[in-house]
Amino acid sequence: MNRTLALLPLLPLLSLAIAACGTKNVPLFGSDTQPDGTLLLQGTAGFQIEAVMDLDAPQSFRLRFNGQYGVYALSAGPGGSQGPYDYLKVDVSEWIAGPVGYPQIPPDTYVVELVDASGTTWGQTPPITVHARNGVSQLATIIFVHLDGRDATWVLDPSMQDSDPATMETTVSNLSHEDVTVERCQLPGAAGGARTCTSLGSAAPGADFQTVETFTATGTGTTTAAVSALRVGSYERSLAAPTLGACELERIVVTGTRTLRNGATPPFAMSACNAF
Repeated sequence: MNRTLALLPLLPLLSLAIAACGTKNVPLFGSDTQPDGTLLLQGTAGFQIEAVMDLDAPQSFRLRFNGQYGVYALSAGPGGSQGPYDYLKVDVSEWIAGPVGYPQIPPDTYVVELVDASGTTWGQTPPITVHARNGVSQLATIIFVHLDGRDATWVLDPSMQDSDPATMETTVSNLSHEDVTVERCQLPGAAGGARTCTSLGSAAPGADFQTVETFTATGTGTTTAAVSALRVGSYERSLAAPTLGACELERIVVTGTRTLRNGATPPFAMSACNAF
């Protein structure tokens, strides 16, 4: 699959990446000072940003937060100074599906946009309030969609989930060209046994299907209990209780069986849940 994931993480580990300079002692990329009209992406809150895009020509996108382009510092200088700075970018060669970045940001309410080189917005969220990270709590997730003539911007806002940490609220979004079935399957445990599946429903092309599923325990010690899985078409994801915090609000995006122009075949579907 021809996947270009070029949205750089905002980590101080990049501090060693800018040792090289041009002949006039100018960084090979980035800006020595923070550009006007930009937001420095540092803070204790965060987003997960994903994309499902198939483009006819390569595009380079920037991300805008409340009208300000997001930038990050590539290194930290003496006395706490920072720089050079670069824009948070997503470069799409042909196909991209899945996470493209995890920008850290000050807690606040944001409208987030995906903007191309000409300044045209390809997707915009409603206002999203993000709070400081609390351990392994679920991140707010934004999914920008541009596929088969359909444009959409989806938001998973953890503040909108139900109060039961043992359940997962899932929306199956079918972007394929055929109906897709949704089943809950009981998987064999350590003792073996038959696999059984129960139909939950289906999603027509372009439609959503919603379900609330209960996580299942995986057992303790040397005993492995039977667990459940949610099966969407040929895509399957475990419903075993996660050990690093539940993803209680999820969207499964079905792109279907397809062959890209370069001959690659992407996965049938993807989960936008950051914990799986």
